[in-house]
Amino acid sequence: MNVTNGTNQRSPKTTSLFPVVLYILNIPLTVLGNSLLCWVVYRYHRLRTPNNMLLASLSGANMLNVFVFVSRLVIYFSLEVEHRAAFCSILTVFYNNVLFLTTMHLCIISVDRMLAIKYPLRYPLWVTNRRALFFAIVLWVIFAEQLIRLVCIAADQDDFWKHMTRCYGSVKHATKHRPLKFNIIRIGAYILPFFVMLTSYGIIFKVVKTQSRKAYPETPKHYKRKSELKAAKTIGLLIGAFVILYTPLYICSAIRVIKVGETSPALKRSRKKILKHLGYLSSCASWINPVIYAFTNNDVKEHLKKLFKDICRKNR
Repeated sequence: MNVTNGTNQRSPKTTSLFPVVLYILNIPLTVLGNSLLCWVVYRYHRLRTPNNMLLASLSGANMLNVFVFVSRLVIYFSLEVEHRAAFCSILTVFYNNVLFLTTMHLCIISVDRMLAIKYPLRYPLWVTNRRALFFAIVLWVIFAEQLIRLVCIAADQDDFWKHMTRCYGSVKHATKHRPLKFNIIRIGAYILPFFVMLTSYGIIFKVVKTQSRKAYPETPKHYKRKSELKAAKTIGLLIGAFVILYTPLYICSAIRVIKVGETSPALKRSRKKILKHLGYLSSCASWINPVIYAFTNNDVKEHLKKLFKDICRKNR
Protein backbone atom coordinates (compact mmCIF):
# COMPACT_ATOMS: atom_id res chain seq x y z
CA MET A 1 0.00 0.00 0.00
CA ASN A 2 3.02 2.24 0.25
CA VAL A 3 6.23 2.53 -1.72
CA THR A 4 8.72 0.04 -3.07
CA ASN A 5 11.49 -1.43 -0.97
CA GLY A 6 14.10 1.16 -0.04
CA THR A 7 16.87 -1.38 -0.61
CA ASN A 8 15.75 -1.86 -4.19
CA GLN A 9 18.03 0.14 -6.48
CA ARG A 10 15.60 0.27 -9.40
CA SER A 11 14.22 3.64 -10.31
CA PRO A 12 10.57 4.07 -9.30
CA LYS A 13 9.81 4.78 -12.97
CA THR A 14 10.66 1.18 -13.83
CA THR A 15 8.21 -0.25 -11.29
CA SER A 16 4.75 -1.50 -12.17
CA LEU A 17 2.56 1.07 -13.90
CA PHE A 18 -0.60 -0.41 -12.39
CA PRO A 19 -0.63 1.67 -9.16
CA VAL A 20 0.33 4.81 -11.10
CA VAL A 21 -2.57 4.36 -13.55
CA LEU A 22 -4.92 3.52 -10.66
CA TYR A 23 -4.01 6.66 -8.70
CA ILE A 24 -4.30 8.83 -11.83
CA LEU A 25 -7.82 7.45 -12.41
CA ASN A 26 -8.76 7.70 -8.72
CA ILE A 27 -7.96 11.42 -8.48
CA PRO A 28 -10.59 12.79 -10.96
CA LEU A 29 -13.17 10.15 -9.97
CA THR A 30 -12.79 11.02 -6.27
CA VAL A 31 -12.93 14.77 -6.85
CA LEU A 32 -15.88 14.62 -9.27
CA GLY A 33 -18.01 12.10 -7.35
CA ASN A 34 -17.59 13.58 -3.89
CA SER A 35 -17.76 17.25 -4.92
CA LEU A 36 -20.99 16.59 -6.86
CA LEU A 37 -22.57 14.90 -3.84
CA CYS A 38 -21.53 17.77 -1.54
CA TRP A 39 -22.75 20.40 -4.00
CA VAL A 40 -26.15 18.81 -4.61
CA VAL A 41 -26.77 18.50 -0.84
CA TYR A 42 -25.72 22.14 -0.36
CA ARG A 43 -27.74 23.49 -3.30
CA TYR A 44 -31.10 21.78 -2.72
CA HIS A 45 -32.72 22.42 0.64
CA ARG A 46 -34.84 19.28 0.42
CA LEU A 47 -31.69 17.14 0.59
CA ARG A 48 -30.40 18.79 3.76
CA THR A 49 -31.45 15.95 6.05
CA PRO A 50 -29.27 14.72 8.95
CA ASN A 51 -28.38 11.58 7.01
CA ASN A 52 -27.36 13.49 3.87
CA MET A 53 -25.35 16.01 5.90
CA LEU A 54 -23.36 13.16 7.42
CA LEU A 55 -22.88 11.71 3.94
CA ALA A 56 -21.63 15.08 2.67
CA SER A 57 -19.14 15.11 5.55
CA LEU A 58 -18.12 11.56 4.56
CA SER A 59 -17.52 12.85 1.02
CA GLY A 60 -15.22 15.49 2.48
CA ALA A 61 -13.27 12.73 4.22
CA ASN A 62 -13.06 10.84 0.92
CA MET A 63 -11.64 13.96 -0.75
CA LEU A 64 -8.64 13.82 1.60
CA ASN A 65 -7.58 10.68 -0.25
CA VAL A 66 -6.71 12.88 -3.23
CA PHE A 67 -3.74 14.18 -1.19
CA VAL A 68 -2.72 10.56 -0.56
CA PHE A 69 -2.95 9.65 -4.27
CA VAL A 70 -0.98 12.72 -5.40
CA SER A 71 1.65 12.13 -2.71
CA ARG A 72 2.11 8.52 -3.78
CA LEU A 73 2.65 9.65 -7.36
CA VAL A 74 5.30 12.06 -6.04
CA ILE A 75 6.91 9.17 -4.17
CA TYR A 76 7.03 7.11 -7.36
CA PHE A 77 8.53 9.75 -9.61
CA SER A 78 10.25 12.54 -7.68
CA LEU A 79 11.76 11.61 -4.34
CA GLU A 80 15.15 10.02 -3.77
CA VAL A 81 15.18 6.59 -2.12
CA GLU A 82 16.26 7.86 1.32
CA HIS A 83 13.61 10.63 1.35
CA ARG A 84 10.98 8.31 -0.05
CA ALA A 85 11.03 6.18 3.12
CA ALA A 86 10.38 9.06 5.52
CA PHE A 87 7.65 10.51 3.31
CA CYS A 88 6.08 7.07 3.00
CA SER A 89 5.85 6.69 6.78
CA ILE A 90 4.26 10.10 7.31
CA LEU A 91 1.82 9.48 4.47
CA THR A 92 0.84 6.09 5.89
CA VAL A 93 -0.08 7.62 9.24
CA PHE A 94 -2.09 10.35 7.48
CA TYR A 95 -3.91 7.69 5.42
CA ASN A 96 -4.70 5.68 8.57
CA ASN A 97 -6.24 8.78 10.15
CA VAL A 98 -8.34 9.38 7.02
CA LEU A 99 -9.42 5.74 7.16
CA PHE A 100 -10.45 6.16 10.81
CA LEU A 101 -12.42 9.31 9.90
CA THR A 102 -14.22 7.42 7.11
CA THR A 103 -14.98 4.43 9.34
CA MET A 104 -16.45 6.58 12.11
CA HIS A 105 -18.66 8.44 9.61
CA LEU A 106 -20.08 5.14 8.36
CA CYS A 107 -20.55 3.98 11.95
CA ILE A 108 -22.58 7.09 12.89
CA ILE A 109 -24.58 6.89 9.63
CA SER A 110 -25.52 3.26 10.35
CA VAL A 111 -26.73 4.23 13.85
CA ASP A 112 -28.71 7.10 12.30
CA ARG A 113 -30.48 4.68 9.93
CA MET A 114 -31.18 2.26 12.77
CA LEU A 115 -32.85 5.01 14.83
CA ALA A 116 -34.89 6.13 11.79
CA ILE A 117 -36.23 2.61 11.18
CA LYS A 118 -36.70 1.41 14.77
CA TYR A 119 -38.00 4.66 16.28
CA PRO A 120 -39.71 6.52 13.38
CA LEU A 121 -41.85 8.76 15.60
CA ARG A 122 -39.08 9.81 17.98
CA TYR A 123 -36.35 10.00 15.33
CA PRO A 124 -37.13 13.62 14.21
CA LEU A 125 -36.88 14.73 17.85
CA TRP A 126 -33.64 12.86 18.52
CA VAL A 127 -31.79 13.49 15.26
CA THR A 128 -31.77 17.02 13.85
CA ASN A 129 -29.60 18.76 11.27
CA ARG A 130 -27.83 20.64 14.05
CA ARG A 131 -26.99 17.45 15.94
CA ALA A 132 -25.80 15.71 12.78
CA LEU A 133 -23.56 18.70 12.07
CA PHE A 134 -22.26 18.56 15.65
CA PHE A 135 -21.26 14.89 15.33
CA ALA A 136 -19.57 15.57 11.99
CA ILE A 137 -17.59 18.46 13.51
CA VAL A 138 -16.53 16.28 16.47
CA LEU A 139 -15.12 13.66 14.06
CA TRP A 140 -13.19 16.32 12.13
CA VAL A 141 -11.82 17.82 15.37
CA ILE A 142 -10.56 14.37 16.45
CA PHE A 143 -8.96 13.93 13.03
CA ALA A 144 -7.26 17.35 13.27
CA GLU A 145 -6.06 16.61 16.81
CA GLN A 146 -4.44 13.37 15.62
CA LEU A 147 -2.60 15.22 12.84
CA ILE A 148 -1.40 17.93 15.24
CA ARG A 149 -0.22 15.22 17.61
CA LEU A 150 1.71 13.61 14.77
CA VAL A 151 3.49 16.90 14.05
CA CYS A 152 4.36 17.28 17.76
CA ILE A 153 5.74 13.74 17.89
CA ALA A 154 7.84 14.48 14.81
CA ALA A 155 9.77 17.08 16.84
CA ASP A 156 11.55 14.19 18.56
CA GLN A 157 13.00 12.07 15.75
CA ASP A 158 13.61 8.96 17.88
CA ASP A 159 10.09 8.98 19.27
CA PHE A 160 8.72 9.86 15.84
CA TRP A 161 9.94 6.65 14.22
CA LYS A 162 8.45 4.54 17.02
CA HIS A 163 5.01 5.70 15.91
CA MET A 164 5.58 5.00 12.23
CA THR A 165 4.36 1.94 10.41
CA ARG A 166 6.89 -0.02 8.39
CA CYS A 167 7.27 0.92 4.75
CA TYR A 168 8.33 -2.41 3.28
CA GLY A 169 11.87 -2.42 4.62
CA SER A 170 12.62 1.20 3.74
CA VAL A 171 15.43 2.68 5.84
CA LYS A 172 16.65 1.39 9.15
CA HIS A 173 14.62 3.82 11.29
CA ALA A 174 11.29 2.50 10.05
CA THR A 175 12.18 -1.12 10.76
CA LYS A 176 13.96 -0.51 14.04
CA HIS A 177 10.81 -0.54 16.20
CA ARG A 178 8.05 -3.08 15.62
CA PRO A 179 4.77 -1.13 15.45
CA LEU A 180 2.68 -3.68 17.41
CA LYS A 181 0.94 -1.09 19.61
CA PHE A 182 0.14 1.09 16.61
CA ASN A 183 -1.42 -1.82 14.72
CA ILE A 184 -3.43 -3.00 17.74
CA ILE A 185 -4.96 0.49 17.91
CA ARG A 186 -5.51 0.43 14.15
CA ILE A 187 -7.29 -2.94 14.20
CA GLY A 188 -9.32 -1.91 17.26
CA ALA A 189 -10.38 1.28 15.51
CA TYR A 190 -11.88 -0.93 12.80
CA ILE A 191 -13.40 -3.78 14.85
CA LEU A 192 -15.41 -1.61 17.27
CA PRO A 193 -17.08 0.56 14.58
CA PHE A 194 -17.66 -2.55 12.45
CA PHE A 195 -19.40 -4.23 15.41
CA VAL A 196 -21.62 -1.14 15.82
CA MET A 197 -22.46 -1.19 12.07
CA LEU A 198 -23.24 -4.91 12.21
CA THR A 199 -25.46 -4.49 15.29
CA SER A 200 -27.30 -1.53 13.74
CA TYR A 201 -28.05 -3.43 10.55
CA GLY A 202 -29.03 -6.52 12.53
CA ILE A 203 -31.68 -4.40 14.29
CA ILE A 204 -32.79 -2.88 10.96
CA PHE A 205 -33.10 -6.33 9.38
CA LYS A 206 -35.16 -7.57 12.33
CA VAL A 207 -37.53 -4.57 12.16
CA VAL A 208 -37.93 -4.87 8.38
CA LYS A 209 -38.59 -8.61 8.62
CA THR A 210 -41.23 -8.09 11.32
CA GLN A 211 -42.99 -5.24 9.52
CA SER A 212 -42.94 -6.90 6.11
CA ARG A 213 -45.57 -9.32 7.43
CA LYS A 214 -47.89 -6.47 8.36
CA ALA A 215 -50.18 -4.61 5.98
CA TYR A 216 -50.01 -0.81 6.13
CA PRO A 217 -52.50 1.64 4.59
CA GLU A 218 -51.21 3.84 1.77
CA THR A 219 -50.70 6.96 3.90
CA PRO A 220 -47.99 9.67 3.80
CA LYS A 221 -46.41 8.06 6.88
CA HIS A 222 -46.28 4.74 5.03
CA TYR A 223 -44.52 6.36 2.06
CA LYS A 224 -42.07 8.08 4.38
CA ARG A 225 -41.30 4.73 6.03
CA LYS A 226 -40.67 3.14 2.63
CA SER A 227 -38.30 6.00 1.85
CA GLU A 228 -36.43 5.39 5.11
CA LEU A 229 -36.11 1.68 4.27
CA LYS A 230 -34.69 2.51 0.83
CA ALA A 231 -32.19 4.88 2.43
CA ALA A 232 -31.19 2.12 4.86
CA LYS A 233 -30.57 -0.25 1.93
CA THR A 234 -28.38 2.39 0.28
CA ILE A 235 -26.30 2.87 3.43
CA GLY A 236 -26.11 -0.91 3.73
CA LEU A 237 -24.54 -1.03 0.26
CA LEU A 238 -22.04 1.67 1.27
CA ILE A 239 -21.03 -0.24 4.38
CA GLY A 240 -20.91 -3.51 2.43
CA ALA A 241 -18.53 -1.94 -0.10
CA PHE A 242 -16.41 -0.61 2.76
CA VAL A 243 -16.21 -4.05 4.41
CA ILE A 244 -15.30 -5.78 1.13
CA LEU A 245 -12.59 -3.24 0.30
CA TYR A 246 -11.03 -2.79 3.73
CA THR A 247 -11.50 -5.99 5.77
CA PRO A 248 -8.82 -8.02 3.88
CA LEU A 249 -6.40 -5.11 4.31
CA TYR A 250 -6.94 -4.97 8.08
CA ILE A 251 -6.62 -8.74 8.43
CA CYS A 252 -3.35 -8.80 6.48
CA SER A 253 -2.06 -5.84 8.49
CA ALA A 254 -2.77 -7.76 11.70
CA ILE A 255 -1.05 -10.90 10.39
CA ARG A 256 1.95 -8.85 9.29
CA VAL A 257 2.85 -7.72 12.82
CA ILE A 258 2.59 -11.20 14.36
CA LYS A 259 5.87 -13.08 14.39
CA VAL A 260 5.44 -16.83 14.12
CA GLY A 261 8.92 -18.35 13.99
CA GLU A 262 11.27 -17.54 11.16
CA THR A 263 9.74 -16.28 7.95
CA SER A 264 11.39 -17.05 4.65
CA PRO A 265 12.31 -14.11 2.36
CA ALA A 266 9.98 -15.48 -0.34
CA LEU A 267 7.03 -15.52 2.08
CA LYS A 268 7.85 -11.98 3.22
CA ARG A 269 7.89 -10.77 -0.39
CA SER A 270 4.57 -12.49 -1.10
CA ARG A 271 3.01 -10.97 2.01
CA LYS A 272 4.18 -7.49 1.06
CA LYS A 273 2.87 -7.93 -2.48
CA ILE A 274 -0.56 -9.03 -1.23
CA LEU A 275 -0.73 -6.10 1.19
CA LYS A 276 0.21 -3.68 -1.59
CA HIS A 277 -2.52 -4.93 -3.91
CA LEU A 278 -5.10 -4.84 -1.11
CA GLY A 279 -4.05 -1.22 -0.55
CA TYR A 280 -4.65 -0.50 -4.23
CA LEU A 281 -8.10 -2.09 -3.96
CA SER A 282 -9.05 -0.09 -0.86
CA SER A 283 -8.10 3.18 -2.57
CA CYS A 284 -11.14 2.78 -4.86
CA ALA A 285 -13.49 3.27 -1.87
CA SER A 286 -12.91 7.03 -2.09
CA TRP A 287 -15.09 7.30 -5.23
CA ILE A 288 -17.22 4.14 -4.90
CA ASN A 289 -19.14 5.63 -1.93
CA PRO A 290 -20.60 8.64 -3.83
CA VAL A 291 -21.28 6.50 -6.93
CA ILE A 292 -23.31 3.99 -4.89
CA TYR A 293 -25.25 6.77 -3.19
CA ALA A 294 -25.92 8.67 -6.42
CA PHE A 295 -27.26 5.62 -8.25
CA THR A 296 -29.28 4.03 -5.43
CA ASN A 297 -30.85 7.04 -3.69
CA ASN A 298 -33.79 8.28 -5.76
CA ASP A 299 -33.85 11.78 -4.22
CA VAL A 300 -30.15 12.36 -4.89
CA LYS A 301 -30.49 10.89 -8.39
CA GLU A 302 -33.38 13.22 -9.26
CA HIS A 303 -31.60 16.30 -7.92
CA LEU A 304 -28.39 15.39 -9.74
CA LYS A 305 -30.38 15.25 -13.00
CA LYS A 306 -31.93 18.60 -12.13
CA LEU A 307 -28.47 20.04 -11.43
CA PHE A 308 -27.13 18.84 -14.79
CA LYS A 309 -30.18 20.29 -16.59
CA ASP A 310 -29.66 23.65 -14.85
CA ILE A 311 -25.98 23.66 -15.87
CA CYS A 312 -26.88 22.82 -19.50
CA ARG A 313 -29.45 25.64 -19.61
CA LYS A 314 -26.91 28.17 -18.32
CA ASN A 315 -24.33 27.09 -20.91
CA ARG A 316 -26.72 27.60 -23.85
